[in-house]
Amino acid sequence: MTIPTRGISRFLRPIVAALPLALSSCAGFGQPRAFAFYPNPEHPRDRATLAQLQGQIATIDGVDVEPYGTVFDVLPGCHVVSLRHKVGEGNLSGAWTADLGPRFYGFRTQSGYLYTIDISVRFRSASHGTMTILAAERDATGRVVQEVPLVRGYQDIEACRAWEGTATPTAPQLPDQPPGAIPSEGISPG
Repeated sequence: MTIPTRGISRFLRPIVAALPLALSSCAGFGQPRAFAFYPNPEHPRDRATLAQLQGQIATIDGVDVEPYGTVFDVLPGCHVVSLRHKVGEGNLSGAWTADLGPRFYGFRTQSGYLYTIDISVRFRSASHGTMTILAAERDATGRVVQEVPLVRGYQDIEACRAWEGTATPTAPQLPDQPPGAIPSEGISPG
């Protein structure tokens, strides 16, 4: 890219010349970087071989991931995800919070797909509203392929694992985090 520098002071010419490089480095600006939630994350994997989980996630496969953000790259397979118990949002016009309690989803993830948990609130008055939680599988274009239901019981987790063809999930060891088991809170064996 060539930028004409005629009429620009000698002081500003280097800044104007560096502008295209600076702007190109901001291509992902505003998009959170995904945390690599798979074994050996020091060896990055091709994005096309991974699935991505996004949302107000507390745990993945029993491991506390809340400190690592809201976007996670995972290997394809069954991943049991729990939501953060307390969620909320605020801006200049107001704020809201909610205590969701235990909520689990069993995602059957595939390479190149995005799995989202979207929480939206629609207010009918200043103090009352309706919260909607939508867990969905999205294809590479972002189109919703299917909604993912809330886990109703341990049998849903077992069905997810059977779909994957494994008896136990494999979760990576995170820094300063012990390996966890599938949380039993709010879920009882079938």
